[in-house]
Amino acid sequence: MTKSKKIIYAIATNIILFVALEGLSRLLIQKPPETKFRPVEFVANDFKNPIPGFQDEEILWRIPPGTPVTEGRGEVANNLGFRGPDVSAEKPKDTIRIVCIGGTSTYGRGLGISYTFSRRLQSWLGKYMRPKWEVINLGLPNATSFQALRIYQTIASKLDPDYVIVYIGTWHDFTPAIEFDDENALEQIRLSRSVRRGITARRLRFYQWFTWILNKPAPSRVGEYLNNWSVYTQRADGPRVSASKFKKYLIEIANETHAAGVKTLFVTPPVKDNARIRFTDSEIYTGIINNVAADHGIPVVNARALLDNSKMDESDLFNNDLQPSGIGHSMIAEAIAATLQETGAVPSIHVSAAEYFRVETQSLFTMRDKAEYYVGNPPAQASAAEAIKWDPEAISLPSPGIFAFRNVRIAERTSLQFDPSYYTRKDFTKEGAATRPVRTETSVHFIFEIRVGDDNAPGGILYDESLSGDDAGIWRIAGKRTVDLSPFAGKTVTLVFRTEGNSFRASWGKPLLFTFAN
Repeated sequence: MTKSKKIIYAIATNIILFVALEGLSRLLIQKPPETKFRPVEFVANDFKNPIPGFQDEEILWRIPPGTPVTEGRGEVANNLGFRGPDVSAEKPKDTIRIVCIGGTSTYGRGLGISYTFSRRLQSWLGKYMRPKWEVINLGLPNATSFQALRIYQTIASKLDPDYVIVYIGTWHDFTPAIEFDDENALEQIRLSRSVRRGITARRLRFYQWFTWILNKPAPSRVGEYLNNWSVYTQRADGPRVSASKFKKYLIEIANETHAAGVKTLFVTPPVKDNARIRFTDSEIYTGIINNVAADHGIPVVNARALLDNSKMDESDLFNNDLQPSGIGHSMIAEAIAATLQETGAVPSIHVSAAEYFRVETQSLFTMRDKAEYYVGNPPAQASAAEAIKWDPEAISLPSPGIFAFRNVRIAERTSLQFDPSYYTRKDFTKEGAATRPVRTETSVHFIFEIRVGDDNAPGGILYDESLSGDDAGIWRIAGKRTVDLSPFAGKTVTLVFRTEGNSFRASWGKPLLFTFAN
């Protein structure tokens, strides 16, 4: 038998065996139940406030373009699925691009986009610099250093950046993993989806059973994770990114940016004292950032020391234990700008970064001696302390209610920031021996006004919004709101916070006055 005939014979034999195997499978084995591809469980805000994203084979998850961004009214994710205006793949002529890569803090969760360090940096560079500068925010909520590397490789590198700012390692890298660390989780996603794509093979019975066994969903381990996370001592599956891999990913970013001629800047993430004491990994990962930067000649913006050495209260610098407030972001932007000037990336100009970014803030709670509080309609009065007895960080009052701050001097370029939210009513009905809550339609009307001159006269309403819901016994959070007070610069006014409606309790958050020097 010739060689060619042997090859044909071998192929024919295999085809016959394959067809026989499939025929026997269909005769003896029923079709397995339909299954979706195996889900990969991720740690995202402890599963209490997941991002509006979907699994992605390049960066683990991605926010769909056009998705509403809750941090800003009317804001949606851009064409790349990140915050900010749409980005063109081709860099505009005579433009220097800065790309900011990181997690929740880079993204600016909980902040209006104008308060993020990337936007503040863009504002400064755009106002004083030539040629044109473009600052692109590629921050992804809950992202790790592994995802930052993937974002650079698959997205940022294709935008022809001149500078890359890497702000990572705050929290999510050493968050406990569930079954897989980030690198292996990505492989699981790719494996699951490659199995799903077998269009022709999916018709084969033995292949159907093979994929069903492979993809049969395992019981969820979210409950186990939540139970263990509260004590932070049990990590059956290790962290999402180990310290050794964290170093590896930072080195890869450093090497790839260097090879592409892209200048890089690392930011050491600031963390509140109590979180730093409880989660000692923060110090380990920050040390790795500094070591990798030193080994590769990368400038470091020490945002951690910057906020540590500030004379301001931590409650003004952070929105929570880990994420900087608008003030913290402004300080970080100033430090990045100053570093760019010191390294010669940005020429010295008549307005320094420090002068531009200097910002003062005053918590209205330091002005309690100027405040008057009313329950219901005036003049039924109570003390200022009564207004905040439910929450020392917020004006929290029954609705309807009024809280007024008198004799407040408004400086140039001043804005007011607050966080409206409300607690739904708890109405109960008795059914036999049981007492059960009733789902009651609840509404609250938030009104902020400013009064000049006669304090009893109606003032100009600067903010007016109604919220409603029907879930009994929960807090509904609207998100940060900002009002520009610049039209009242130089005047002494009364700031009036009013609520109306039938909510059980309403909160304005912790109102802050921001005064920018520029």
